[in-house]
Amino acid sequence: MECMHTRSDTAGLVELEERVRQDRQDLCQPAANWVPSRSCNGQKVVDIVVVGAGMCGLVAHHALIAGGMRNILHIDRSPEGREGPWVTFARMNTLRSPKNLTGPAFGHAALTFRAWFRAQYGEARWEALDKIDRPMWMEYLRWYRKVLDLPIQNGLELQRVTPEDGLLRVDLGGQAAPILARKLVLATAATARDSQLCQGLSSAFRDSTGPTPPMTLISQSCPANAWQ
Repeated sequence: MECMHTRSDTAGLVELEERVRQDRQDLCQPAANWVPSRSCNGQKVVDIVVVGAGMCGLVAHHALIAGGMRNILHIDRSPEGREGPWVTFARMNTLRSPKNLTGPAFGHAALTFRAWFRAQYGEARWEALDKIDRPMWMEYLRWYRKVLDLPIQNGLELQRVTPEDGLLRVDLGGQAAPILARKLVLATAATARDSQLCQGLSSAFRDSTGPTPPMTLISQSCPANAWQ
């Protein structure tokens, strides 16, 4: 389904992006990193690994850097711009949620879908809008990532997580070298029950009934303070 709204120009969006930049500057965001660097056996430790770059992953990353945590590895197995269900396996024509929900704005009015839509289509079309077109929501999330300049590595997939020396060893598969991390954020939403992800985890991360959500799997084998 294609979006049914036609833009007259992009000047409004440019102005909104400048507003986002100015608001973040006034709020001293992104904040300077305050977490001391750490290494283990000569290997640099990543403070936080974020898995999944859909809506939840994007706002998690934004919140972390706003709080002064900058040593982050953010990955998603999908190609850039195709993260989450919106233009892949979701089939509904529109979002089920009301249009007025603020979504991943994290307290920034200029980052809401409403601000993004009105900047391009105007107030009258916003008032006339019932539900948000599914592909348009993905377009908004792509803009959200771009305007916040979130560094995300696409094409990397979580394969295994195991505890090691009080840290987490995160295996990404392929040619990527395993990394050590302090914390792990699983922002995989609907795909959190994906059997392929569960198959990549060690047997200690499973129960006798088959694959369970990764958050549960990891909690059974890793220290409680190592994952969120």
